[in-house]
Amino acid sequence: MTIRQSPLSGLRSLLYLTITFLSTQAQDLLTLNLNLHLYPDSQQFTGTACWTFLTTSTPSTDTLYFHLASGQQVIAIHINGTPATWTHNQDKLIIIPASSLPPDTHTTCITYRGGPWIDPSLFGGIYFTPQLIYTIGVGLQSVPHSLGRAWLPCQDTFTEKFTGALQITIDTGWTVLATGMPTDTVCTNTTCTWHYQFSFPIPVYLLSFAAGKWQTYKDSLYHPNQGWIPYWISATSSKMNAVPGTFQHVDTFFRLLTTWLGNHYFPRVGFVIVPLGGAAMEHPTNIAISSLLVNGTTTYELVLAHELAHHWIGDLVTLANPQEMWWQEGGPSFFEYRIAEELYGLSQNWADTLLENLLRLLHHQDGGFLYPDSLPQQAIYGHTAYRKGALLWHALRLYLTSGQPDSLFFACLQNFFQQHAWENIHSAQFLYEMEQCAQNLGNTWVHPGTFHHVWVHRTDYPAFYLGNTRLTQASTSSGKTTRLWTVQIVRSRVREPLKPEYPVPVWLSERSTNGTVLQRRLVWLTAPCTEISFPAVDSPSLILLNEDLPGYDATLTWWQCFPANTDTLLTLHLQGMAMRIRTTEPACIVAEGIWAPPPDDNILPSHFHLSPNFFWRIAYTPGLTIDTLTLYYNFLGTGRNQFWTLPQNDETNLQILYRPDLNSIWQSPPAAFQATGSSPTDGVGAFLIVNAPPGLYILAQIFSTPDTNRQPITSCIPLSAQTHTMPNTCTSPLPITRTCSGWIYATVSQPTWINFWTLDGQLIEQVFCPSPGTCSTFLQLPPSVPIVYQILDDHALPQLTTDGLSSRRNTGLLYTPECQRQ
Repeated sequence: MTIRQSPLSGLRSLLYLTITFLSTQAQDLLTLNLNLHLYPDSQQFTGTACWTFLTTSTPSTDTLYFHLASGQQVIAIHINGTPATWTHNQDKLIIIPASSLPPDTHTTCITYRGGPWIDPSLFGGIYFTPQLIYTIGVGLQSVPHSLGRAWLPCQDTFTEKFTGALQITIDTGWTVLATGMPTDTVCTNTTCTWHYQFSFPIPVYLLSFAAGKWQTYKDSLYHPNQGWIPYWISATSSKMNAVPGTFQHVDTFFRLLTTWLGNHYFPRVGFVIVPLGGAAMEHPTNIAISSLLVNGTTTYELVLAHELAHHWIGDLVTLANPQEMWWQEGGPSFFEYRIAEELYGLSQNWADTLLENLLRLLHHQDGGFLYPDSLPQQAIYGHTAYRKGALLWHALRLYLTSGQPDSLFFACLQNFFQQHAWENIHSAQFLYEMEQCAQNLGNTWVHPGTFHHVWVHRTDYPAFYLGNTRLTQASTSSGKTTRLWTVQIVRSRVREPLKPEYPVPVWLSERSTNGTVLQRRLVWLTAPCTEISFPAVDSPSLILLNEDLPGYDATLTWWQCFPANTDTLLTLHLQGMAMRIRTTEPACIVAEGIWAPPPDDNILPSHFHLSPNFFWRIAYTPGLTIDTLTLYYNFLGTGRNQFWTLPQNDETNLQILYRPDLNSIWQSPPAAFQATGSSPTDGVGAFLIVNAPPGLYILAQIFSTPDTNRQPITSCIPLSAQTHTMPNTCTSPLPITRTCSGWIYATVSQPTWINFWTLDGQLIEQVFCPSPGTCSTFLQLPPSVPIVYQILDDHALPQLTTDGLSSRRNTGLLYTPECQRQ
């Protein structure tokens, strides 16, 4: 379903939360046979719905539970041909059989009549217009949201699935389109009865019909494994001319979605254009599209892609719990962006743009910070489900495939939909199986359960950023030196405590001053701060974190390298900054906007209040200077970019603070000037810093009272000593002449890789420890050659030994002893 307007205005009373909606333990629906007669002139309908169902209660079932909207009227009910009694109160229909029903298959036929019934939001229900009669299976304000009960006695849930047949009678001159495939049309002088059959199991909210004086365009869409699949577009004559322009890329959408998601399980693709106020609904084979979106251009064409993606996400596999709607609406929303990437070359920077908008506005739009996997009923179709859901699908894609092609992500998706076709699932199950699939396909950094706990089951978004970075010379006992990076990576909480038991992979990259990637490495974060050391490939160079993974976490990263003698003004909208830079030699710069609490805010005097959710970080290589740095702020309404409130909208107590690294205290930067916009109370302005040094920058306010909300944040440990020179520890001869050879042993707590490097950065050995315990490798090197070891999975907590020397550092130097045969 697609919504192009806010779905949450004027919420209906949550009456239905007090009603026991279903007890599916007593009856399991199997098939529906519906005879429906539509009367356009009087805007009424009559019908008989015959349900075949299975009772499971032992020894027998005395009560059946169905639903029919208040205002629609039950005329008669028969169970297995015998009249039954009933009560119809509000939307709840309780049926009492003439005698108890033993565990077996039974049939109940409910004869009823009714008229228009529309959700208060105007989206959902059964609609009558002079030219059209149609149904929409979800109501935005009704709770529960499934609205099959608006026109059909049913079990109105998202999960009770059935197959069936429809016979819909209406005046001649009208055409009926419905879920499934047409099987027959029988006409008299005054009416025609349209027969449809659907052999695929669906819940009632996906069942639909649309009657009108349609013109229908019929074509086919090609699937390489399934051949040609029927494709219909139906519209009134006034809209038919706009169809070719708006629907021109549907064949491309279908090709891409089947390539990514696998076989198409429905017998046809159908769109019907109805007056629906800028929205759409994913009824399989009978997708409803608002006439406002069909304007002859491709402006709204991605709505078609969204609804078509529902043929897999929601229609084929359905949520067991609609409060996890981030999966069912976020997935098709993600594929809107993914198709735009493919069709129009849309950069993945869309993810950073979407992320920033979410971090600024989402808690205002949806009435608070919400868990995507346990949404309150009134927010099930809100922005958290659609927009944050799309971002979570994108982050999952990055998490599963970083360093690998997207084909791995899509291979796992295809496997999932094939394994769970026609089932109801929980989003945590989906994530676990996707992680397990990626792990089976070789992505050893994936640990099932991580994504659910770190990204989804939280009201915030994870934030990772670089702390201190240092490039130093590491010496050896032989007098040789090499360059060694020591890097700290911060894993920050935003609103909730961290869960360090879930290790999170991040990717470090080193770039030369011409922008070339020199190395890329995986690092596991298991604590608030992780420090690693590794040989540098070049100097000067720039270290970046997740630089090619926009939307992976709440750090917005921009970087660029410049030739010598550059003088330019840069404006970075997402990071909220502008800068004029100069270079005297080739150089690189990275600027980040970090949506997380600042590190070590507890070291400030208590009357300083720091922006609790946002700060900036800047780093650059030698040869570059920032003549002027402008940092913008905006506290206006819901657009404020620091989740922060100014006292009486007064900007005069705002300050900009700076710290060169995580081991320094916050201080005023040199030559900082404030520009308050049109007035000191409009909430908009900027700070201008002249000759800005690299480091962290943050907005602060000064109050006479302490900041009682301040929470200490674990800081990064000081950077470790840069030289790890190991003495000769060889105490017994090894049986090889003129070389230094020996076994290296590692004791690990879980599977991990260990890399061995020479000091000039050449990889000489890579060892995989496949299981907890001890693994080993035999190294053969010339005498007196130092080697560097690196444990790729920091959380493995290895103990590495060589001829009696041991170390618990994740990275360090092992000096190869001079050994020879005695």
